[in-house]
Amino acid sequence: MNIFDRGKKVLKKNEKGIQAAGAAAKALADDIIEDVAVEVKEVKRDVKKNVAKTQKVVAKKAASTAKVVDKAVEKGAKAVVKTTKTATKTAVKAVSKPVAKKPVAKKPVAKKAAPKAAAKPAAKKPAPKK
Repeated sequence: MNIFDRGKKVLKKNEKGIQAAGAAAKALADDIIEDVAVEVKEVKRDVKKNVAKTQKVVAKKAASTAKVVDKAVEKGAKAVVKTTKTATKTAVKAVSKPVAKKPVAKKPVAKKAAPKAAAKPAAKKPAPKK
């Protein structure tokens, strides 16, 4: 007998057991698939809840941030208006004041330089003695 014939003989002899094991494996796989499907549904529900909560939190944060930004912009605008009014008043005062004429400072008159003494003729030296 050849090896394949012996394998067939063993499988034929244990056919009922193999079919029972295959059915048990299929039942086990079906149970696992059902359990996984239930878990997936629960996870999906939890994710949807978390997404809804996160969306609410984001909406609240965005609204509060918008309020803070609006207040800051309003405060900045008020400061700009106040500064502009102050600058305008100062400019109006400066323009409306008559220009005070300051007396022109007299420059001191430069003194004339004293005339230089005329160069004296060089004194004659006596001739050297021989």
